[in-house]
Amino acid sequence: MIPLNADQTPRQGASTSLSSLKVDNSDSTGVDTTRFLYRLSEMPNHLFLTGPRQRFPVLCEGTGELLNSGLNYGPTQLANGPGLWVEGRPDQLFNGKGHDELLPLNRFVEADELVRENLGRLGVKLAGRRKTEVARIDTTASIGMENPMSIQATLRALGASSVPLRRTATYKDKSGNVETLYFVGQNSKKLYERIYPEGPKHGPGREKFLRFEAQNRYDARTRLPVQEWTADRAQETFAKRFGAHRERVSEVIVGNADVISTELVRLYEEGEITRSAATRLAGYLLHRRNGNHKKLLASSSISRYEAELRRINLDLDEECGEPLRLDLRHLFERTNALSWS
Repeated sequence: MIPLNADQTPRQGASTSLSSLKVDNSDSTGVDTTRFLYRLSEMPNHLFLTGPRQRFPVLCEGTGELLNSGLNYGPTQLANGPGLWVEGRPDQLFNGKGHDELLPLNRFVEADELVRENLGRLGVKLAGRRKTEVARIDTTASIGMENPMSIQATLRALGASSVPLRRTATYKDKSGNVETLYFVGQNSKKLYERIYPEGPKHGPGREKFLRFEAQNRYDARTRLPVQEWTADRAQETFAKRFGAHRERVSEVIVGNADVISTELVRLYEEGEITRSAATRLAGYLLHRRNGNHKKLLASSSISRYEAELRRINLDLDEECGEPLRLDLRHLFERTNALSWS
């Protein structure tokens, strides 16, 4: 039971030391999905007999590495004539279809050359030696975390943060774990950033990694050639996109109802929250402690109480019996400090 004072405010219990967030040293950066644009001089008719959008392997299997990579292609109209787009994860060009590692920036130009080579094998003739333009590039960082518990707590906290000019969409699996955080335009459906745990998508060995993805799309006025996407440019672009996120987060404390009750007392005694807020949240924590919150409260009320706790940087996790401190700002600083070369 959560100890209360005579006035029904939570009473300070025994203090528990906070554990610092341990991290993995296998952080990495690179390119995830990209879209190349090519100016055409001639396009074989057979490539479009089965529709405007097809995978290369469906049409011509075994004629080149690119053809088995899973990259998509399609026609497009460029300002200076007909063109072709090729989109997918460029790492597959080197490691085969199905691989989902990040492509280092120092191999980005090589990926373009490989696409050109295999387009030539399909009979596609490109217009002279015009530089390939980049219409989309997902600059991405993969960060090692202590355990899946810290990953879920981090995702819940980031999902509750308010980022200027962004709306947050949280997708969860059937068990209630966060699968993906999408950050879209405030007045549009345009996707700008995405954060998700790598384990469910990328399989064994990636359970302790969190992926930060900045999706950068460019129109005819802002597109750059492949050669100008250097490591410095990618790092600068990534840091700019996640800069607002970094400024809106701070330290989050994770724990079960007992741990959060103790932290609630501390916030009240330090004047960070009012007596009425402390009493209200202590009542909810009492229900959680007794395991009857789902019987006595509507699901909307439970969500409201837990959202209120997250706004004061407290996160409930019944499996976390000891306080866990997550320094979210430091997490973003780690992503910015990574090497992109």
